[in-house]
Amino acid sequence: MDLLTIAALTGLPIRRLRYALEHGLLPGAEKASRGHRVTRTFTDFEAFGIACAAALLHGGLRRPLVHRCMAELLRPSGARGPRNGLLHLLQASSGGAVLDVADGQYLRVVIGEQKKTRWQPLRTDQGSSLVEPLAVLRLDAAALRDALRSRP
Repeated sequence: MDLLTIAALTGLPIRRLRYALEHGLLPGAEKASRGHRVTRTFTDFEAFGIACAAALLHGGLRRPLVHRCMAELLRPSGARGPRNGLLHLLQASSGGAVLDVADGQYLRVVIGEQKKTRWQPLRTDQGSSLVEPLAVLRLDAAALRDALRSRP
């Protein structure tokens, strides 16, 4: 899938998608170009990650915070390797899936009605003592996932 297809399916501006890609907001998707004017293509997982990063930017988060969010989402949780991170869980789910970023410092994933992760601190120097956030940016990851799955 290329960036134009991702933009067409998700409604995200192509400039945001390029920005997310060029600034390395999705670690591992920094593929070298195959040459001038050769379209870059991405796996479905990479396309979903690029779209999530671009959507967070589009929602008003600044690049350093989006970078920390994406690093936390890609961090392996458990012994099964990188495909066991929260971003993979969001992409592989079939029901509702949202990503919450609270107070610019915490991240939480909610999948379906029951499965909710606790608030994860986005910086190593802070504890996980968040009880109730003051401000939350919510990304509807299910809408992005379903839009990208609907490609022709």
